[in-house]
Amino acid sequence: MAGKPFPTSLASHADLKIIQQMLGHSSIVTTADTYTSVLPETAHRAAQATADMIVDAARSIAGSRLGASA
Repeated sequence: MAGKPFPTSLASHADLKIIQQMLGHSSIVTTADTYTSVLPETAHRAAQATADMIVDAARSIAGSRLGASA
């Protein structure tokens, strides 16, 4: 059951496990391999969110060290 609804679901941040069940895939890997490759912006958002978390954590650690030394 291919078509626009499933890439659209991914773009709207639908859970990949739900999409797997909707499509009847036996493995979430099949769903991920098939549908995430058509949405590079989804991969970019995930990478950006990860980078943002790392920067925020580094700032938090640096801030707590500055506060501890005062």
